[in-house]
Amino acid sequence: MMGMDSIAEFKVADFELSGGVRPCIRGDIKIVTRGGGSEFHGTGYFFHRHEGLNSNTFLNNADGRRADGTEINPRQLYRYNIPGYNISGPIPVTRGLREKLFFFWGQEWQKQLVPRTTAAQVRMPTDLEVQGDFNQTLDGNRNKVTIRDPTAGQPFSNNKIPAGRINQSGQNILKLFNKHLNAPQFMPVFNHNSQVSSNNPRRQDTIRIDYRLGQRITIFGRFTQDKDQNLLPYGLSQQNFAWTPTVFKQPGRNAALNITASISPTLVNEFLFGPSQNRITMESEDRTAGTMAGLGLTFTPPYPYSPAQRVSVIFGGTPNQTFGGTIRPLRSHITMPIRPSILPTTFQRCGATTSSKSGCSSSAAARTSRPGPR
Repeated sequence: MMGMDSIAEFKVADFELSGGVRPCIRGDIKIVTRGGGSEFHGTGYFFHRHEGLNSNTFLNNADGRRADGTEINPRQLYRYNIPGYNISGPIPVTRGLREKLFFFWGQEWQKQLVPRTTAAQVRMPTDLEVQGDFNQTLDGNRNKVTIRDPTAGQPFSNNKIPAGRINQSGQNILKLFNKHLNAPQFMPVFNHNSQVSSNNPRRQDTIRIDYRLGQRITIFGRFTQDKDQNLLPYGLSQQNFAWTPTVFKQPGRNAALNITASISPTLVNEFLFGPSQNRITMESEDRTAGTMAGLGLTFTPPYPYSPAQRVSVIFGGTPNQTFGGTIRPLRSHITMPIRPSILPTTFQRCGATTSSKSGCSSSAAARTSRPGPR
């Protein structure tokens, strides 16, 4: 996307395309960038948008207010700050070229903060559950959750898992997610509430040189460079809580060479050549997030793996509760050519049952499997 003040004109062609537009079933957009002239000109500008001018969303308002009157989910940072400038004019190499050789130079910065559409409201392990005590644990329907001994099929005494039966890796994962518990007043449905804004800093540099080769031929060359990245607190695929941001970088370069010749008053010939390059990288801001070391997994997997590869973690098992910990998108947060994780491990906060059926273990349960081809 070109900077706003670097555009002289644009044209949008829909399905009925003329012979001057390349075949395209969805239409075509042509942009003509600004060039210089025989006089010097400059422009500076700043565009600003602020959440203070917005109303809150319907769903945020529906979450209500605290006892002190403050909103539970107030308006989050929603801002567009776009400063920029440009300067153009002749290139006074010699007096004769002053009317033939021109330049245009412009820079634009974009800083955007955009919140999630809805708040992330998920269930995190409580302090007691991290210690294996589920005596106060309720499902989303306020029914008591029973934790059963997977070896005997009977409930644990007082719904507490003995310290010697807790798997250290499973407990470490619970501790990690327990750090994000910030809304205990909404239990038992959820106890984590967040709506962190994503950040999109961007910078663009554009330079264009025009040359009039006689009365009939004009030539210009343009070069544009983008420094563009997204800082996504909920990951590229919107994981359900803000663990560690995904840094999504997509810098690009684009150039154009245009030669236009006026053959007659009714006949114009135009040559245009425009190469472009775009490089995309994706990586977690915390490089260890999602790895075995970052999750605190202490067991040895049954097959070799790279310490940099991610582990897929999923919590679930109780009615009417969405658990924090669905962090599978982290497997996609890669910088090519690193392959996605080949160690998906499912940790079930199991044993959550209100019927006579035996639940699967507890915070100590873990299952590891090798995936098939994808």
